[in-house]
Amino acid sequence: MSRIVPVSLSIALALAGCAGMRMPGGGSPGGSPGPAPLCADFGVDADAQKVEAFLATGARFEAAALDLSAEVELTCEAMARDLGLEVPSAAEGELQVEATCGVVADEIRAILDGALPAEASLTVTYEPPVCSVDVDAYASCVARCDATLDVDAEVTCTEGRLVGECAGTCVGECRVDGTTTEVNGACGGVCAGTCSVELEAPRCEGDVDVRADAQCEAACEASVDVVAECTEPRLEVAWDAGVDAEAAARLEQLAAALEAHYPRLLALEARLEAVADSGAELVTSFEGAADAAGRLGLRAGACLADSTLVAAESVATIDVTLSVTLEVSASASASASAG
Repeated sequence: MSRIVPVSLSIALALAGCAGMRMPGGGSPGGSPGPAPLCADFGVDADAQKVEAFLATGARFEAAALDLSAEVELTCEAMARDLGLEVPSAAEGELQVEATCGVVADEIRAILDGALPAEASLTVTYEPPVCSVDVDAYASCVARCDATLDVDAEVTCTEGRLVGECAGTCVGECRVDGTTTEVNGACGGVCAGTCSVELEAPRCEGDVDVRADAQCEAACEASVDVVAECTEPRLEVAWDAGVDAEAAARLEQLAAALEAHYPRLLALEARLEAVADSGAELVTSFEGAADAAGRLGLRAGACLADSTLVAAESVATIDVTLSVTLEVSASASASASAG
């Protein structure tokens, strides 16, 4: 995806001596990797801490957004391969994930339209994915961004559960290798109940929050959402009508492809939906951090402006990827049901 840098920003970069500046995401304007001395070390005050944290968050978000889009593309590519499809190259102005997932969605619709009698349906039943974010990563991100944050500030998990490793007694659900059991004792996996000691590697299956600078909170929420972990549901695929041998073979091929790859796509879709919401707030928070950058001078302002552009492009990639993921889901879920 090409990046258009406004003339005012180009002038600012030149005036700041940034011809060799490494842009967020790991390269210089020419794409060569290397350190970013001109987009770092703005000082030790609160404004410097905030701007440097935003630049780091923007770079991480860009890399994770590209990885997430690539994961969706690979999942659709695997589905296409199992369905015997040849994946077309992306058209001009189109992301490859659009072309790859688009051909899968079209084929699913074609199979259902051609193999199922009128009024018949194929049903995909599953439990919706559950997503969780790293509480410690969120707390560290906010602490790097907000110099006024109280060291004793507590991160809360709302509209969900706090889960993690329990070195003491776990009372409630214990999840081990995709299997959940009720326990009142040791848990060798993830404790999703109460723990007699503080949870290790805590994760929030809801929204994380802390009393801090609102812009820092928004940026850090997007930063952890884009690398959230979401469970892959188990599927049951069935159709409710008798069909001939040829149609049955096509439906069985489709069912096998869905059972093999659709759980992964549903988990990625859940991540994308969360990131699409928090990503939009991320861009707004970057704009809100401009005051801090302005107080630091031209160099900081130029760096933050470019990072804002990168964040906006990353959010656009997320939106496109989510759209095509939903298209595949819609083709498979015309008669599907989430349990």
